Amino acid sequence: MAIVALTGTVQSWVTLSRTLDQVPQHGGMNVVTSTVEVGAADSDTSTYFMARLPSAARLQPQSCIGLDDLASAGAPTLDVGTQNLADGTADDPDSINDGIDAATAAGRTALIKDVADWGKALWSIAGATSDPGGMIDIYISLVDADVNVGGTVSISLCYTMD
Repeated sequence: MAIVALTGTVQSWVTLSRTLDQVPQHGGMNVVTSTVEVGAADSDTSTYFMARLPSAARLQPQSCIGLDDLASAGAPTLDVGTQNLADGTADDPDSINDGIDAATAAGRTALIKDVADWGKALWSIAGATSDPGGMIDIYISLVDADVNVGGTVSISLCYTMD
């Protein structure tokens, strides 16, 4: 087994405009989809960088995570969190979601675990007391056990900007 630190591949970056003749900087829905291939020998504590979003991005409930069955034995889970806030707020590896079962049949689930976080600014979900500005990294962490089956993990981050 090996601990890995991989970077996901951005599959698409879409901005949906409220009008047909412009792409808004604020007010439209933005979507970034990122995918990483998890190796069959990836160990507990492996991390996967998935995206970098503006600190003021407001995560929407349409955000989701999809994954293959990554283990035929053991009980690995995935946490989704934030890192590298400009104000030095501590990294929070499970600020967005935790305990996503990686040893179950392939499927998809909501990316944002807490309904109270729907529409909140990313800096708030990450634990900062005010908007530090800049960008915030979104990471997935493999926790609780190693995987023993390789597979795909993808996230679709839907967000708006004020």
